[in-house]
Amino acid sequence: MKLPSLISAPMGRAKAWFGTWFGSIYDAVTVSPHRSWPHGSRPRDAKRDLVPFVRGELVRRSRYIHKNSGFSRELVANMHIYSAGTGIKVHARSDDDGWNKQAEALFERWCRRCEITGRFTFGEVQALVCRGVDVDGEYFLHKVKDANNRPRLQLLESHRIGSPDPNAPDAPDGIGVDAVGAPVFYRVVQDDGSTIDVPAN
Repeated sequence: MKLPSLISAPMGRAKAWFGTWFGSIYDAVTVSPHRSWPHGSRPRDAKRDLVPFVRGELVRRSRYIHKNSGFSRELVANMHIYSAGTGIKVHARSDDDGWNKQAEALFERWCRRCEITGRFTFGEVQALVCRGVDVDGEYFLHKVKDANNRPRLQLLESHRIGSPDPNAPDAPDGIGVDAVGAPVFYRVVQDDGSTIDVPAN
């Protein structure tokens, strides 16, 4: 006897879905009591999954692991050693040997106190950025000038980029983007809770 032809389209889709779930040739999508069920929604844009709370919680947990696990600290330290090492070295290669020596000497002097607070050398800045990327997933550097108009670098940890209002329409997670998704500005949170917008360029 044939099934009634009154089965609705949604029922037909549900039947096909369950058939795929329990009888797929791909073991990865077949339900099994031998493995747990992965959490999460169906695939969608990352910005809908990595909302401000989720990103902040991931950073919090990652920092906790790094602070309390020697194994994690060793992995991060090794990444720094093999990727940044003692830091970028500059070798001028113009046709003027005298200019080359002066340029290298100037860069070397800048490297000694390149960070805006004067606490870190260029090599130490690279180490901090490398470790920050491995633990937080991202790190920010702001090119600034000191009181004497000399170029300096300002270190910005990932939690400094954000908005007091996580639903701010112009920068929901601290990064303002244009119509195609390219960064336009970064919203930096100050110690007093206020923010400043730093142009992306």
